[in-house]
Amino acid sequence: MYVTDTKYIVPVSFRPKESIAHVFSWTVVVVRQSGNTDENGNAIWDIAGTVSEPRLFSWTGAGAAAPTPTPQ
Repeated sequence: MYVTDTKYIVPVSFRPKESIAHVFSWTVVVVRQSGNTDENGNAIWDIAGTVSEPRLFSWTGAGAAAPTPTPQ
């Protein structure tokens, strides 16, 4: 997944449908666009740094998230 921000908000679609713990893992690497594209017109990226150590979090539960309260 390609992102340009320093944060990533986990989408609701990632939420487990079962009531068991799910462990999510990710790494980050800085890339730069090479200026070339592949046969489908997608940008080609060159790695420009070291891959980070894996990070983890677990998510337990299922169902819709509680609504965010509106500030008063």
